[in-house]
Amino acid sequence: MTKNLADFSILIKPLAALLSVLVLTAFTTQGAAQSSYAEGVGLMKREQTLGESSAGLLKTFAKDDMPTLVQGIKLYALAQANFNGLLETLKGTLIKKGDLAESKLFQETLDLAVKRRVAFTDFVDEKVLSRSEEGTRSFAAVLGSADFLKGAAELLKALTDAGFGIWNAYQKAGAEERQQISDQLDSLKWRSFDKVPALE
Repeated sequence: MTKNLADFSILIKPLAALLSVLVLTAFTTQGAAQSSYAEGVGLMKREQTLGESSAGLLKTFAKDDMPTLVQGIKLYALAQANFNGLLETLKGTLIKKGDLAESKLFQETLDLAVKRRVAFTDFVDEKVLSRSEEGTRSFAAVLGSADFLKGAAELLKALTDAGFGIWNAYQKAGAEERQQISDQLDSLKWRSFDKVPALE
């Protein structure tokens, strides 16, 4: 009996060590997934804020320049539609339990959303921020020099990573958490131009 207990003790020690490693790895992986999700949502929120703030700048500083205002509204509408379409495509892939890495629709929607956003913010930077009156220049420059992703290539990579961070979190979530993720994606949609307030 004593010998059997000794043999069992010898076997259980490496198993316990292995179990500890597996538990630690699971917690580390879960923490990384949560971090990636938070970073992904944070980036989407920054893009939403950037887009709507740029629309507010357009309303404030280009209200007397009808050609610029009209062109800006058109570019914002395209960026808004494509970003909201990107969020809907991501939601659809999540709900249908699709593989985001194999979704050509997601990649195509992402590419177009990036192009539209960059086109809009570049337009506002050129037509509005660079021509701001002296009294408002310092305020407008805050957004113009803000820490956001201006280039299409870096934005494309960042949004791709954001999409996978959200997708990975959804795969590991329960039913209630999945609904919360879906609701949060809805909250990240850009408002239509008429609902974006001008800057005070």
